[in-house]
Amino acid sequence: MKKVFILASFLITSFSTVAFIKEPAEGVYAQNVASVSIDKEVNIQDVRQAMKQWQEVVQTYSLEKPKYTIASLQAMGPAEFDQSYHWIISDLYQAYYTNLMDYSSQEEKGASIGNLREVLSHSFGLEKMLLPELSRADQDALNQLRLYIVSAIMEFYQEGIHDKLPGFFTVEGTDFAAYIDKYLALDDQHLDQLIRISLASSFAPEAYSFSFDEEMFNIPEELAYPSEQYEMYTITNGVFVQDVGGTTPYYFHVPTGEITEGHLASPDLHPLVSYNWSEVYGREIKNYYPAYQTQAIQTNAKKYPSDWTADQSQELVKAVKNWEVKMGQKYEFVTSATPLNFLGGDLPLKSMIISLDGQERKAYYQADQVKDNEINILMAMTDIRDQENPKPERHFYLFVEDKGQARVLITMEGPDESAIHHFKDTANSALDQIFKTIY
Repeated sequence: MKKVFILASFLITSFSTVAFIKEPAEGVYAQNVASVSIDKEVNIQDVRQAMKQWQEVVQTYSLEKPKYTIASLQAMGPAEFDQSYHWIISDLYQAYYTNLMDYSSQEEKGASIGNLREVLSHSFGLEKMLLPELSRADQDALNQLRLYIVSAIMEFYQEGIHDKLPGFFTVEGTDFAAYIDKYLALDDQHLDQLIRISLASSFAPEAYSFSFDEEMFNIPEELAYPSEQYEMYTITNGVFVQDVGGTTPYYFHVPTGEITEGHLASPDLHPLVSYNWSEVYGREIKNYYPAYQTQAIQTNAKKYPSDWTADQSQELVKAVKNWEVKMGQKYEFVTSATPLNFLGGDLPLKSMIISLDGQERKAYYQADQVKDNEINILMAMTDIRDQENPKPERHFYLFVEDKGQARVLITMEGPDESAIHHFKDTANSALDQIFKTIY
């Protein structure tokens, strides 16, 4: 672990420019956590609410017109908090300020920013564990601290991109607004799993790039249990490493909650050793996040066989010919063998990731069968090469089976920065009914 300068001292001087620091108020937790008597577990909705508060704050950051610069943050001086604030606020601010002031020589800049990013990561983990002890003022202070750190990281990263330094090839590694958007888009089950990984590893997905269920990564067969019992997540905590060595895979065993840590560049697998938060911060930190509830799981994941036939394909093609005349559009059916570039990305592929209903889903073109939560693309069509329609909008439709149900999905946009197309159910009831009748 890098040296983060976590100091258990409360002797912090002025920080008068920070507007959110308030006078002591009744009902706000004191810094002496031993005097706080709380018997409450954190639930997933509490966590979502705290995450949404940060989501709103980070969206105020402007890359073009940053409110804070490293120089202005250094000029503010250290922060001062009265005893109405939780002691962890003072600790995190002192760690932040110590590392911020180390940002001087070129040799120290990288280490300083790396340490600041770790303080940022810790702020999210500590908030989730200590949420019942934190007042809204504490949470506001945390979000303000995070905005300071994000501003410093972005300035440093932009300098590296401008100077064409190794590892500074894209701003994707610092898109903190995208991190939290993607994190909150997970359903409760997968959000809970990723939270547990982050608390055990100390690497918060709000601070580092993460992925879930990526097609390019396989779950190793050498794990202790059958691979279908695992969910795979990756966190890129080596932010200046340009190969897979900077990305760590975590395999979450759904029945037991056991987490295995791996390495994408080697077959090494070992149980994840939980981060000792209390040892790092020099006093007991009670984790209010609930213990994992073991779950039953089928040894063989549920699969959905497809009985879509060639006759159904021909029937759909004929029905679309009549429908497109009424629409004033001209469509062509495409396959994974003959994909077309739709506004910047080829569709359809034999195997791909799409975004649907706010979640990233695996999709396969005309698979014999798919697993639960996977999508089977039966047919695909687009008017991207329609030369007769004067309207600028173009469409790409997927006729799919989703957990045994027929759906017609549409996108009118190109892929996002992660090369993922975002689909939704069509609002065209006529086309939807055509497919469902044939299906």
